Amino acid sequence: MLETLAGEDLKQSFGPAVIERTGSLVVARNRLDAVLARTVREGELTQASEHDGKASMSSWLRGHHRLSQGEASRLVRNGRALEQLPALAAAATAGAVTAEAVSVVAPVASAENLARAEAQDVDVPAIDAALTTVASTRPHAELRQVVGHYLARLDPDGTEPDPTEKRSLSLSKRTDGSLSFHGTLDAIGGEKLQAAVESILQASRPAGDTRTRAQQ
Repeated sequence: MLETLAGEDLKQSFGPAVIERTGSLVVARNRLDAVLARTVREGELTQASEHDGKASMSSWLRGHHRLSQGEASRLVRNGRALEQLPALAAAATAGAVTAEAVSVVAPVASAENLARAEAQDVDVPAIDAALTTVASTRPHAELRQVVGHYLARLDPDGTEPDPTEKRSLSLSKRTDGSLSFHGTLDAIGGEKLQAAVESILQASRPAGDTRTRAQQ
């Protein structure tokens, strides 16, 4: 079938025929992507990659088929998502949902978010059906918005902020060897720095020192 398609002379086609062919190929690609993702998931469950010298399906896809890290990981995530979301899996297998759309919905089916949904008595099958409808009938950007809205409501507090993100320090050494520095610290980092500096000051206070505290 693929050999026949690849061998056809497209130069003999015109507008409507090209459009029809393109639409059919998109549906076929969606179906093939869904089958591939499900197969990768089965390989993950059965540890099939170990029989070919690789520790995971992701590494097998990268090593034997030269997929990028991102694409291999996407295939693995999509396979896991389709396993957890049967409505989405059915639509993808039918060719109505793209692999990219599955990737957008995939975070909904992560173990962490499924646990949150269970704790909040969320009807996951209903969410699966609703997101599948959006994925198969609405623009891709709208699907992203809907999924983002669901995830935000599922975890309204968001991810716990990392206090170290606000920390920075830059050092500049001049030609004469002197050093200037600039930085920003969060409350915890600031306390640590103050304690360290104070410890050095208290350990080195020579008699008759006339320097100001800033100079010390």
